[in-house]
Amino acid sequence: KLAEKTHIPSLFAAGIEGPYFFLAIDLYDQNLEQLRASFGAMPLKVVLQLGLQMLTIIESLHQKGVLHRDIKPANFMLKTNAQNISELFLIDLGLAGCFKDVNQKHIQMKTDERLMGTPRYMSVNTHQRLTSSRRDDLESLGYILVYLHKGELPWQGLNADGGGGDGGGELALSIKQSFGWAYANSMLGEFILFIQYCRNLKFAEEPHYDYLRTLLTNLAKII
Repeated sequence: KLAEKTHIPSLFAAGIEGPYFFLAIDLYDQNLEQLRASFGAMPLKVVLQLGLQMLTIIESLHQKGVLHRDIKPANFMLKTNAQNISELFLIDLGLAGCFKDVNQKHIQMKTDERLMGTPRYMSVNTHQRLTSSRRDDLESLGYILVYLHKGELPWQGLNADGGGGDGGGELALSIKQSFGWAYANSMLGEFILFIQYCRNLKFAEEPHYDYLRTLLTNLAKII
């Protein structure tokens, strides 16, 4: 379904070898988590350039009716092309799914889903066990932007209720729910607007990707 997408790994072979299942795909240089570790907090200009690429990749998945459902820095890989320019590629489709049924109608929302994705970057709706949709992939991207620029997120390391890893507990969810204008003094307004816009989308609503792109490009013009 995604074979012609240029920022998804090419699949060369798949099968079983002895007790192992295997996929043979493209090899990349490093992921954004590794890149952030080398920077600490990354320069805003770099974050915005990466953010625009990530947004375009996620949009291209959504155009095919696919949700990633585990958007995080470690799943965006860098590879230097022939022009010595680093390009991003989105990997790990193990949790991916379709948001349209066989009749091309949007799936219905359920309220008792299992937790899907990585808690640190998980949307508020996913924390609350609502079915994932396009808004949730994009909310996760908003958290990535903040994480790359600030070097951390306010709920890192909090799993007071054993909620499935870094940022998975009820305390982490509470902080995430208040995240936004409560952090306005220490957070870029455009990042807050990005996250709030995604949260306010209705379950089946098509995101305005160009609006989100404009938030990032306008910020890039003034730095």
